[in-house]
Amino acid sequence: MGEITKREREIAEISDGLLSSQPDSIRIQVKALREQAARQIRDLRSYLNTDTPKGRAFLAKHVEKIVIAPTGAAYVASGS
Repeated sequence: MGEITKREREIAEISDGLLSSQPDSIRIQVKALREQAARQIRDLRSYLNTDTPKGRAFLAKHVEKIVIAPTGAAYVASGS
C-alpha cells in the first residue's frame, strides 16, 4: 500500500507542476503559443493590406494550397 501512496503523491506533484503558474508550466506555454498565433494573424492581416508580396510569403510558409470557392454571393477560402 505504501508504494501506491508514494506513486499517487508523485503524480500529484507532477500535475501540480504542469498546471502551476511557473514559466515552464503547460498552462503558461499554451498561453504563450496562443498569444503568438494571435500576433501572427494580426501581422498577416497587416501584410495583406499593406505589403502583398510579404503577405504572400508569410502564407506560403504556413499553407500549401488555398482554394477559393463560390457560395452564392460570396466566396469562401480554405487552405491546407
